[in-house]
Amino acid sequence: MKILVITDIKKIGSQLKAERENQHLTVKHVSVRSGVHINTIWRIEKGEGIPRLDCLELWARALGFVEIIFTL
Repeated sequence: MKILVITDIKKIGSQLKAERENQHLTVKHVSVRSGVHINTIWRIEKGEGIPRLDCLELWARALGFVEIIFTL
């Protein structure tokens, strides 16, 4: 069971990018899997924002996470 643990809200994009790259997935692939627009994923991975909770959940599930825990 894969759990996404978020300890710093400003680093969500870099966490998800690292996981995406670890799985050898493209941004387009994650976009198609999740339904989150490719530009949203790019922007957040570059640290230009924080995803809405519904987008975060779709994105995380597309990467195989079954639960998200915030420890802020």
